[in-house]
Amino acid sequence: MPLEGYIFLGVQLLIVALIDFTKKKISNYWPIQNIVIFLVIIIFYQDFYLISWQHFYFPLGILLGGFFLFLVKVMGPGDTKYLFSLFLLLPFQDQKILFLCLIYVTILVGSILLLLHIIQNFGKIKMAFKLASWAPLKGVFGTRFTFAPLILLAWIWYGWEISIYKL
Repeated sequence: MPLEGYIFLGVQLLIVALIDFTKKKISNYWPIQNIVIFLVIIIFYQDFYLISWQHFYFPLGILLGGFFLFLVKVMGPGDTKYLFSLFLLLPFQDQKILFLCLIYVTILVGSILLLLHIIQNFGKIKMAFKLASWAPLKGVFGTRFTFAPLILLAWIWYGWEISIYKL
C-alpha cells in the first residue's frame, strides 16, 4: 500500500473512531465513500491495482462474520459495513495482515473488557452460581462496544507490520 493511501485511510479511521466512540454509531457515509473510491480505483487505475476474485474473500468474510458478531451483540452493523469497505481498498496481500492484526487487537481488548465486566459484576456472578440460575447474569455479558477504535489500533499495527513507518 502506498504511504499516501495509508495516511488517507488512517486519518479517515481516526475520524470514524472518534465519531463511533462519541455517538456509538458509524454513518453509512464512510462505507459508501470507500466503495466509491474502490470503484474509481478499479476503473481508472487498473494497471496499478489488480483485482481478482480472491480480492473479495476477506471483505465477504467480514460481512458474514460481522453478521454473526451482530447477532451475538459484539459488533454493530455500521462497524461491519465500514470494515468491509476498508478491506476492499487494501491490496489482497495486505488484507491477511490487517485481518490478523484486527483479530489480535480484538482478542486483547475483548479479554480486558470481559475481565472488567467480571470484576464489576462479581456479586451477580457469585449469586448466579449460588442460585444455580442464569437470571442474575442477564445484562452482565453481551454488551456491544465501539469497534472502530479497535480497527484504528489494528490499522496502526498493520502499518508497523508492512513497514510503512520505516519508509
